[in-house]
Amino acid sequence: MAMNSSTTRAIRDFTYMLVGVAGRSHDTVAAYERDVTHCATWLHEKNRLPLEQASGAQVMDYMNDLAVRGYAATTRARRASALRAFFSFLQDEIGYEGDALALLSSPMVRGGLPHALSLETMDALLAAIDSMPHRQFDAARVRAIVEILYGCGVRVSEMLSLRWGDYDVTSATVSVRGKGGRQRLVPMGEPAADALQQWHSWCGGDGHDFIFRGRRASKPMTRQRVFQLLKALAVQAGLDPHDVSPHAMRHSFATHLLEGGADLRVIQTLLGHRHIATTQIYTHVSTQRKRDTLHRHHPLAKKT
Repeated sequence: MAMNSSTTRAIRDFTYMLVGVAGRSHDTVAAYERDVTHCATWLHEKNRLPLEQASGAQVMDYMNDLAVRGYAATTRARRASALRAFFSFLQDEIGYEGDALALLSSPMVRGGLPHALSLETMDALLAAIDSMPHRQFDAARVRAIVEILYGCGVRVSEMLSLRWGDYDVTSATVSVRGKGGRQRLVPMGEPAADALQQWHSWCGGDGHDFIFRGRRASKPMTRQRVFQLLKALAVQAGLDPHDVSPHAMRHSFATHLLEGGADLRVIQTLLGHRHIATTQIYTHVSTQRKRDTLHRHHPLAKKT
C-alpha cells in the first residue's frame, strides 16, 4: 500500500500505544489502524503528503470526500474518532503543531434509539425453545444462550469468551471480560443460573473449557452461529427474525431493568459501560415507551 515510511512508523507506534498504554482491545486497535491507514493512503495519493504533516483543512477534505462518496455517518464518525486519537498521540509524542485535532469533529450520527424487545416477545422466545425441532442438547444450549444474553446483559463477544471457570455456582455470578480487558462480576437470576447448570449437565467441561464451544473444543462458538440460532428461534416463535439479535437482548436487559426501577449507576456497572452518558440513552428509550403508552391508551392523548 503506497504510503510514506515515516507515516507507517507513526501508525505502528500509535497501535503499540493503544495496546500497551491505553489497553484497547484487539478489535478496537485493528479498526483504528485501518481507519488511520485509509486516511494516510488517501492523502499520499492526493497530495503526496505524510499524514503526520497534514493540516486540519486537508484532513477535513478527506472527511468531506467520504461523505461525497456515500460513506455512512457511523463510518465517518468512527474514522473521525480514530484520527482524533492519532493526532492526539502525535501531539504528545512528536509535538505535532497542526490544527487537525482542533478541526476534526465527528459527523452527527442520527441513529435511532436502541431496539428493545418487549416482555411478551421475550416470553414467546423462551416458550418457543421447547418446540424447536432440535434435540434436548440443542434446546439446552439455546436456552442458556438466551438466558445469559437477556438475563445478564452481556455482549455476544463477552458471552462467547466465557469459560466454565468464570462461572461461580455458589454465588450464581459470572466474571466477564469486557472492552479494554476490563473485568466485571455479573450476577445471574435463577432462570439463567438454572439454564447454565442444565447446559453443563449436557455438555460437561472443566474450568478451562469455553461454555459455548465451537466445532473445535479449543475454540468458542462463532458469532455467526449465535445469530443463526436466534434467527431460527424467532421464526419458531412466529416473530420477525430481523428484530431478534444478541444486541437487542442486551438493550432489552437494560431497558427492562430501568423500567422496573433499577438505578442507572447499577445498570452502568452491569453493562460494563465506562461512562454514564452511554447508559443514559436507556432513559430516552424508557421515556419513549411511556410516551407511546400514553398515546395508545389515554383518551385525551388519543383525541389529539
